[in-house]
Amino acid sequence: MNKIIKTLITITITLSFIGCADKVPFKEQSPMANSTLVYVYANKSVQNEEETTVGKYALQIDRVAIGTTLVEGEYTAINLKSKKEVQISATRSALITKDIFLHTKTDAIYFIRINTLAGGTFELETVDKNIGLKEIKKTTLSGATLEEQIDSYIVEDKEPLKVKKSETSKTQKIKEAYQLKKDGIITGLEFDKLKAEIIDAK
Repeated sequence: MNKIIKTLITITITLSFIGCADKVPFKEQSPMANSTLVYVYANKSVQNEEETTVGKYALQIDRVAIGTTLVEGEYTAINLKSKKEVQISATRSALITKDIFLHTKTDAIYFIRINTLAGGTFELETVDKNIGLKEIKKTTLSGATLEEQIDSYIVEDKEPLKVKKSETSKTQKIKEAYQLKKDGIITGLEFDKLKAEIIDAK
């Protein structure tokens, strides 16, 4: 029988409002008591003439959506109370998911960077604190902030909850990507690269 671990996650999420004032600049924080602080930020990409879409990323912890979506040039701060390995994931356009595994330590601070690449793909990577602080200062937190506590969030070690990525066939993913192209959300070049990545995925 798998061991069930209770994890308390305190998440700082952003709310976007139409017509809201200036975006909130980055503000350095300290971890909450007996917690780990994880900053996740999305760098602004340099687009070529054929690419007009902006990267938008839904975040998950241990394959469970936390209700936070980042666009390029934004960041979020997540306080985690956990003594086990934590899987942090970002999903773009409900098609491509990248994962990072962190061995968290109490009172530690981690920086996770999302880099949007050409063709609609992206990288998710941990970065050194000095690099992270330098880059994240160029990002903003849009709208107001809301601190939400999720108590007794339960994850099974060996059977994590699955996200749409693993439930959807390659054919369905390609159809979804084609619909995004048809709706003008992604370009033909981005569609071709997404299709190739979907086909090559294990």
